[in-house]
Amino acid sequence: MKKATLKDVSSKSGVSVSTVSRYINGSGYVDEKTARCIQEAVEELNYKPNKFAQSLKKDATQQIVLIVPDILNPYYAVIFRELQERALAEGYTIVLYDTAQREEEEIKAVSFAEELGADGIIYCSIYKSEECLKRLIQNGKPVIVNNNYKMAAFDTLYSEEGNGIYISARHLLECGHRKIGYVGGNPVSDVNIRRKRGFFKAVEEQDISVPEDWIFEMDFSMAAGYKAGMYFASLEERPTALCAANDIIAMGLITAFNERRIRIPQDISITGEDNIEFSKICRPTLTTVENSGSFFAENAYRLLMERIKKQYTGEARKIVCPRELIIRESTKIVREEKGE
Repeated sequence: MKKATLKDVSSKSGVSVSTVSRYINGSGYVDEKTARCIQEAVEELNYKPNKFAQSLKKDATQQIVLIVPDILNPYYAVIFRELQERALAEGYTIVLYDTAQREEEEIKAVSFAEELGADGIIYCSIYKSEECLKRLIQNGKPVIVNNNYKMAAFDTLYSEEGNGIYISARHLLECGHRKIGYVGGNPVSDVNIRRKRGFFKAVEEQDISVPEDWIFEMDFSMAAGYKAGMYFASLEERPTALCAANDIIAMGLITAFNERRIRIPQDISITGEDNIEFSKICRPTLTTVENSGSFFAENAYRLLMERIKKQYTGEARKIVCPRELIIRESTKIVREEKGE
């Protein structure tokens, strides 16, 4: 069946093509009676506007590119789902680009957003790529970022440096642990560097030294957490607690320790960060720090749309994402070890 055109709607409704176009595009006044005739014709003919053609005329695609490092991490999946719900309600589409935690893919993702002509970009990065930042500035479209960059060029949603891991490490110290290790992500990524600093800030406040072999850094995945778990299980002297850089790393640790019959928290306590849904149902349930994907999505979408719709054109804004300790079964209070 031939697809209905603007001209078909015009003939069916008895209204000029230019008036039908004004009604379809919302670009001018159409009286109520005429609008009703056009709408009836649209529905009868099952007319679908050509969004690509509309975008060329308006210099707007009604598309937003979301760049994330790992969509398999439920934290980013929540962000995508909630952004999509908000965008669809306003006729926008969220286009997802997963960089698989690779810095070179972030550069490709920014280029993709430029080629697509996206109206805006939400850039969730684990790095601080100068090239990406330069490209984002040159693109000239509204951008929301998740890192507190020195150049205040973009609206930003960020956490205080390493605060989540600092909170979880403090919890382990308050539980009496003095033999604490850190399991991080990609060691050169900015996110890992910040979270590792938060860990060391907490232990150094208590004058506690951490042996090098109690630091394991690979990437922000469950597979990396599993390898870390097997590594720590093989040590002659293990820490009594591990502070993981995110929840899915912690899930990998739990899986490995369960396989090796290392009891959690009796033999070793574990903390994570993000408070993803799985942290509430794994066994044991995971002590973690709230890092709400919903909070990020809600505020990122609001800031971006205010820019796209030109409701706000001022200086770059910054919002600090809250962090809150959630205590569950994977940690326990231990007798303070003297001399540690």
